[in-house]
Amino acid sequence: GGLKDIKEKLVEAVIWPLQHKDLFEITDTKAPKGILLCGPPGTGKTLLAKALANQSGANFISVKGAELLSKYVGESEQAVRDVFKKAKQVAPCIVFFDEIDALAPPRRESDGTRVSERVGSQLLTEMDGFRKNEMVFVVGTTNYLESLDGALMRPGRFEFLIEIPAPSAADRREIVRIYDRKLGLGLTDALVDHLASCLRPEQAE
Repeated sequence: GGLKDIKEKLVEAVIWPLQHKDLFEITDTKAPKGILLCGPPGTGKTLLAKALANQSGANFISVKGAELLSKYVGESEQAVRDVFKKAKQVAPCIVFFDEIDALAPPRRESDGTRVSERVGSQLLTEMDGFRKNEMVFVVGTTNYLESLDGALMRPGRFEFLIEIPAPSAADRREIVRIYDRKLGLGLTDALVDHLASCLRPEQAE
């Protein structure tokens, strides 16, 4: 519910290149390969990524950042390579890294084993290795932009940054109406407005 402008941006960035691939090639228009969703916890970043994959009809590979980390040398990097190899095999595909900052924190903050630094470097290598005609999109989420390695924000990587804010009053009303329809509650307009006003954005954070 809500976030109309943000949903339109995601459609233009991912769904249009998938549905109008020939047109993008003819006009030599580049679609962003990396999209980063940034915002406070609980604002729907993960849900947006899943809805995007469903709407586009693309295959969807979901990875929780910390799940790829291993204390054994080379295993984490291999896991990253395997994810992208699979994505290219089943393209068009959206690779979703939830809490991507767990994989690529600022290098000055990497742990003593240097696992996160090696994994971050492997992630950069994989994103740099995309060919122009490969329909693989990488979507990442982070709660705090400053907790992510700045190298990921350079051109050709996560070059499309979208901030997901806490829901506005209008967004909250729309969310309540969605659950009203799903559950068949038959809420009146007055009750919908009351429920939407009960949780203010600062409380959601």
